[in-house]
Amino acid sequence: MKRKGIKILVWVLLSASLFMVGQTFVSTAYKAVTQQVNPECLFNADYASSDDLSNVARSIISELNFWQQDAADKPEFTTTPSLFHYYAANGSREITNSDNMVKADYLKQKFHYVLDVPADVNGAKTENTFRNVGADPVGNGKLYMSIPAETIAGWQKTWTQNRIYLEHQLLLILLWGLISLAFLVYIVIAAGRKAGDDQLHLLAVDRWYTEFLLALFVSLCVIFAYLFAGAFNSYYVFHWEELTPEAIGFSVAMATGVFMLSLMVMMPLIRKIKAGTFISGSLSYRILRRCWIAVKKTVLGLRSFFDGSAYKEHLLTKRLFRSQTVYILGSAGLLLFCVILSAASYSAFPVFLFIVLELIITWWYVAGNKKTYSEINEGYVESLKEQVKSENTKTALITNVSHDLKTPLTSIITYVDLLSNEEGLSDTAKDYVNIIAGKAERLKHIVSDLFDLSKSVSGNIPLEMDVLDMRTLMEQTLADMKDPIENSGHTLKTSLGQGTATIFSDGKKLYRVFQNIIDNALKYSLAGSRIFIDLTSTDGKVKVTIKNTAGYEMNFTEEEILQRFTRGDQSRSGDGSGLGLSIAESFTQSCGGTFQLDIDGDQFKVTVEFSTVETVGKESV
Repeated sequence: MKRKGIKILVWVLLSASLFMVGQTFVSTAYKAVTQQVNPECLFNADYASSDDLSNVARSIISELNFWQQDAADKPEFTTTPSLFHYYAANGSREITNSDNMVKADYLKQKFHYVLDVPADVNGAKTENTFRNVGADPVGNGKLYMSIPAETIAGWQKTWTQNRIYLEHQLLLILLWGLISLAFLVYIVIAAGRKAGDDQLHLLAVDRWYTEFLLALFVSLCVIFAYLFAGAFNSYYVFHWEELTPEAIGFSVAMATGVFMLSLMVMMPLIRKIKAGTFISGSLSYRILRRCWIAVKKTVLGLRSFFDGSAYKEHLLTKRLFRSQTVYILGSAGLLLFCVILSAASYSAFPVFLFIVLELIITWWYVAGNKKTYSEINEGYVESLKEQVKSENTKTALITNVSHDLKTPLTSIITYVDLLSNEEGLSDTAKDYVNIIAGKAERLKHIVSDLFDLSKSVSGNIPLEMDVLDMRTLMEQTLADMKDPIENSGHTLKTSLGQGTATIFSDGKKLYRVFQNIIDNALKYSLAGSRIFIDLTSTDGKVKVTIKNTAGYEMNFTEEEILQRFTRGDQSRSGDGSGLGLSIAESFTQSCGGTFQLDIDGDQFKVTVEFSTVETVGKESV
């Protein structure tokens, strides 16, 4: 079963277990009230020493004492009179339910209360076997009461039965409570998780403000408390004598439903806590944060507003900053002066004077800045022209030099080839000829790369744009580079996906791009390490990523390594001109793609991205 199905099942089981907790609790409370089950039996198994027995005795004695004070009334005992013996007298009046019993008979009973006040004695003489029971003597009255052993035995039996019943019900409540707690712990742990994925997945509701979710959760908890209390509190909802099991079940079901809703509202709060956005996702935090940022910017702005140290070495910007400072301070000082003058003279003339002077200062400020802006623009345009001219000159020089080098270089390679075929050369001479041939061939590649790079940068490179499949191009490139890959000692891990990834570009130029990138990875990767090549096609983009681990310390930035003639490993003296990545970047951009290089520790990653044919077609439309 999938995790989603398990979550749903756990929610259902949690609802059922919570219902059983509430149903058992309310039913137990209902029986305790209607059948007068005293919870004290849970803590005291001996009824004879219980507070309940003392309360019964106190009630009987209170009724008898009340009768002594007002003989017109008869005692109204809450306990059936046949279960105990009593005698009360006050002067000539007396009342009893045991005519044959005298004081000695009451004293013989294990549980008795005897209050005898003779007429010539001021203090009461009391014999009492009940705890915390007493009565005030009335005149020369007498008050005898005893509870037979058989009555105590009957009450003890009921007391024990009630104790067993409450223990059983509490055990059920505890059991269902532990089951509910286990389900709740699972739900909390599984919140935001999916099978086979360790990431935290947030929902749209998790982006709600924390205060709103808390208010909703507290409101549902209040409703739950009211409904649950109403299930067994006759003061708020109904009378116990009118309560039925169906009414209890309905009320508990309603309370359970509200409680489950409150748990569902609590889930976004739990996911917020897991994601660390409980505080940052609140409206209060965002308001306070924006206020703090505004205050911080204001303070920093005021500090830097009058700081002109950055303009000391630049004449024009220094002049602008100086005029700005004079304008602000002059306007502020003029305003303060006019306010003081107005308050002192009780006249509106200073306000008019302030307006006139402020206009003069503003005109001076704008006129001075306008002249400076013109000078800045002229300098910028002149600098831009010089930069373009320098770049064009550099490109033209590289193109001409590359072109001029081709003819003599071709002759050198030709004569070296002829020389190597001459007979009678010594072994030493042959070694020298081979070295010259290798260096000449390397120089030929450098000149060719330089020539191609200069044409690409200048925009004069010829392009043969057509629809092509990026996956097929990558497979062809890897197949053509099979020998250098096998000889490198590195392992290539490729993931080119399935289907086609059609783009609109120049296949020959892109072939050169990937050849240079892979060749760079083969040369500079850590010995025996793996090189990863991934191709993905999503959202109208085809992306090729080539990653490798460098075998040297990369103490350079992405911008530096893409410069011409820059080599990453300065200790290498073999092949490599430092133009490979520059050519790859230039060719990619000329073909309409993007080239991105990322360095993370020892990881070297190059990403080449193109829009698919369908995306290019939509954009052109």
